[in-house]
Amino acid sequence: MLYGKFTDYLKEKLQNEEILVGYSNEALEQYFVDHNNEL
Repeated sequence: MLYGKFTDYLKEKLQNEEILVGYSNEALEQYFVDHNNEL
């Protein structure tokens, strides 16, 4: 039972990290787009 909870926790954590990585990539892309427009 404990093992199942642990794997569920890992899956949830990985999903959250994927979302964070997605946000970071979007933010970086937006930063470079804005930066290139200023140059």
